[in-house]
Order: sequence, then C-alpha cells, then structure tokens
Amino acid sequence: MKQIATWLLTVFWLAAVFSEVPFLENAAQADELSPRQNEIIRTTMAADGWLTEDMHQEFWAQVPPSVRSNPETIKFLTQAIGEGINFHRETWESVMMSLQAGRVIESPGYEAAKANIFASPTAELLREQNAAGINSAERLISAAANKSPLVTPKGTLYITDELVAQTIAGLDASICRMKQLVNPSWAPKIEETRYADVYVRILSDCPFRREYQDIAVESGRKSRMAMLLYTISMKDQLAVEFIPIGGQFAVPQQSVVHLAQSALNAMGIVDAKPGISEWRGHMSAEAFGSVVSSQGIVYASVRVVNAPEHQGAWAFLAVTSDSLIDAQAQRNSLEASAQLDIQ
Repeated sequence: MKQIATWLLTVFWLAAVFSEVPFLENAAQADELSPRQNEIIRTTMAADGWLTEDMHQEFWAQVPPSVRSNPETIKFLTQAIGEGINFHRETWESVMMSLQAGRVIESPGYEAAKANIFASPTAELLREQNAAGINSAERLISAAANKSPLVTPKGTLYITDELVAQTIAGLDASICRMKQLVNPSWAPKIEETRYADVYVRILSDCPFRREYQDIAVESGRKSRMAMLLYTISMKDQLAVEFIPIGGQFAVPQQSVVHLAQSALNAMGIVDAKPGISEWRGHMSAEAFGSVVSSQGIVYASVRVVNAPEHQGAWAFLAVTSDSLIDAQAQRNSLEASAQLDIQ
C-alpha cells in the first residue's frame, strides 16, 4: 500500500500543487510517469488547458492495476489532492496580494492550508515533495512582492499582473479538471455556474475561465468586454462574451451585424455575410466562415444578440479545425447550455 500510494501521490502532488507558473507546469514533473502522462497533467493544469475522456483513459491505462483497483489508495489520494488544491489556491491568492502591496502578504487561509499539508496522513510519504513544493510557493510569493526575477527549471521570468490574472482566472477550471483526472472513473458532473458580469448562466462540467479586453465601441468610445472561454480539446474552443455599450444601439440590426462581422474579422475571416434572426425574444445576427492559418483551416460560427436590458450585446462563438458543420453544432450546443439573465 505504501509504495503504491507514494507513486500515485507523488504524481498528482507535484503536478497539481507545485507548478510555479501556468506555462511552466512541467517545472514539476514526476519521473515515475511516462512522457505522455506528464503531458496530460500539464495540459490538464494549464490555465487554458483541457481534459477529454480519451486523455483520461490514456492516463489511467498506464497506472498500475493495483492502484486503480484499490479503494483505500484512491481515498488516500483524494484526500491528499484536496489538501494540495487548497494550498495551490491560497498560494496564488497570496501572490496576487503581495504583488499589489509590494511586500509579502499571505492570504487569510495560507498558513492553515500549509499546516494541513504537514498534518496530513500523507505527510510522511511526501516529506521531500512537501518541503520542495512549499519552498517553491514561498519563492513565488516573495518574487511577486519584490518584483524580482523568479528562476525556474524552464527559465527566468517576472511575476506580472498579467501572469497572475491569467492564472487566477483559470484556477477554478484547472482545479476542476484535475479532480476529474484524479478519479479513476470518468464521471464529469454538469453544474450551473452564474457569470454575473456576462449576464449568463451556463451548464458545464467545469467553469469557463474569465478574461477581459478593452475594445472600441460605437462613436469610438472604449469599453471593457468580459469573455468566458472554454477549451474542449486542442482543436475546439467555445466563448461567450458581453460587449457593454453604455446605452442602446441607434440601429440594433445594423449593430449586431457589424459585431458579428467584427468577431470573425478578428480571426481573419473577412467574407462572412451575417443573417438576421430573432433568438429568445432578442434580435440577433449569425455568421460563420473559415480561414487558413499556420495550423491549417480554422472554422468559426458566431451569434451576436442585442441585450437592451444590459445596454450591450452577447456573443456566442465556437471555433474548430474540423468543419463548418462542427462549428455550427458546437455553437448550438453552447447556446442550449446557456440561460440569459435578462432581469
């Protein structure tokens, strides 16, 4: 039991807890794993990562049968991962607070999360990993506070506002995917998440990650667009956006058509011809198209919806490298899983 537990706990503990920055997840790599298993963990934990059923099955197919079939080991693992996830979250909260303050500040739950690691039944098995991981976390917090370079196994970098924002924005989704991967059975649970700043509720197995972008709207005014992003796989992505206007469109039909064209233009698709339709009692414009990129042909489908209740517009977007039919189907599925907050 001890040898098995040590193997699997080391795998997930290193990957889930002690990756220092979102694009350097392989800074913490388990030698016990195959290169493909390490790649799956890095993809799962990345801020813009993903996890598919095929990846999950591929990972667990290489786990010793004595681990997969031992309920006690899985229970042991789940407890350790829960503690590690909590510490991971408190670490990044501390990084954000320290970066903003210009001095080391620990989040309210940081010390308790660290104490739980040392008090855990897994502590003896993972003594070296615990010490190395906590040292990495505290170097990260210190580098953020002092705005000093952080040396990692993959290079030297600064902890910036953009880096921290990207990591925290994708943290809930990364943790959700890691919980799915740690379960030997593929059993994603669909739940509703409300995104107040986008005025939608969405049913999904893991949360969408948030990003924000400053854009020019009508009359040349600047506005901050809120975006929800979800990566299905290496070739499929979904997005829901809310574009605030700060008033009503002068000509709603013309405006939603323009926004639909602009969404595809931003991807290099310039020949789209949006069509007007009513959708859930709101005026909308639909458009689709394709463009040849360095990775091949990219297909996209978008619907922009007038939102007079919130003085703006929603956009639902699906992007894939499969076909226009797949892009349309994925956008339809996204819309079916979304509920507009119009009150």
